Amino acid sequence: MNISVTKTSAETRFFVKFKSPFGFLLIFAATFIFLSFFVQVSAYTYDQYYPYEGKVIDIQKKWFDSFIFDSSDYEHLVIETEDGSIIDRYIDTHYKVMIRVEPGDHVVKKKGFRSKVKVIGKKTVNEMLEEAEKLLKK
Repeated sequence: MNISVTKTSAETRFFVKFKSPFGFLLIFAATFIFLSFFVQVSAYTYDQYYPYEGKVIDIQKKWFDSFIFDSSDYEHLVIETEDGSIIDRYIDTHYKVMIRVEPGDHVVKKKGFRSKVKVIGKKTVNEMLEEAEKLLKK
């Protein structure tokens, strides 16, 4: 692969010449993998920061999550918002179990990386354990 730079008075041009077709395929594959990873990470970051609220319709696991994130610790909450639109948001599987999210629950997430998804009308596992400890102490 040869990269040459041509400078004229108005603009600079880059030319890439490949000695074999495999060089082009290698660059194309590397670009595709980088862009797909960037898209998935940006979607995950967006879901962790911005607020949402609505009724959980379904909980799904996508095939490409385990391919890109190297582990499948994330699931997708399919949520119907108050205006009727359907959104898809990432949630950690362990956290989903701790807050006991199920289809039909109403969830709320506030803006920010430190705010977590909350289920309205349900106690978390930690709250239930605290109540059990109080009952056992009596």
